[in-house]
Amino acid sequence: MSDNKRYYWLKLKANFFEEKTTKFLRKLPDGDKLVITYLKMQLKSLTTAGVLQYDRLLPSCEEELALILDEDINIVKFTIKALLQCNAIEILDDNSIYLIAMKDLIGNESTSAERVRRFRENQKLALQCNTNVQKCNTELEIEKELEKELEKFSAKLKTKIKEWLKYKSERNEGYKSTGLKNLLLEIKERSKELSEDDIEYVINLSMSNGWKGIIWSEIKRKYSNNQYVNKTQNEFNDLERFYTT
Repeated sequence: MSDNKRYYWLKLKANFFEEKTTKFLRKLPDGDKLVITYLKMQLKSLTTAGVLQYDRLLPSCEEELALILDEDINIVKFTIKALLQCNAIEILDDNSIYLIAMKDLIGNESTSAERVRRFRENQKLALQCNTNVQKCNTELEIEKELEKELEKFSAKLKTKIKEWLKYKSERNEGYKSTGLKNLLLEIKERSKELSEDDIEYVINLSMSNGWKGIIWSEIKRKYSNNQYVNKTQNEFNDLERFYTT
């Protein structure tokens, strides 16, 4: 025997109490009771595509509905009259009631579909957890490797390198293992020909200008500018000596 049952649910909107029909019902006498009756009508019609079937067990549809919903007959009659007035329901040829809004409010799923959905969700969750663990382990390995490599630099350069890595991380451009190795190797090689002040200068300049990488060629520009300033100063000093002697 198959256990493939089907489940239904009411997709009640978040703004249900702001809808025109609901506000109209609540303004009427016993308005809260009318709204509850309307909700019970929606729930009762979930499995019948929004139709409240009149089976002629009692003399009228209203009496039969009051029995099914366990509500006062006068409340049910008043609710139906109010819903007809705001075009929320239709009375069918056999006196059954069709709730117009239900075409957009019925959710349903079989037990087999639910099992498949849950299996997929669990697979997705497991994959995500596994990915997060792998990512966490990779990040820890990179951090350990970084601390080990930073021991090869002076305290001043170590601080500056960490500032640069933080700057890159804030831009969502963090280094992976290979990129980090290349960066540290580059700085190590540059430190053989440049002073620590020069390296600090070019890293600060790259960060302040929002550059993606460290622009080492700016060191040449720095010294070119200094040479020009020194040359200009020397020429001025020569002129000053000429006119004062």
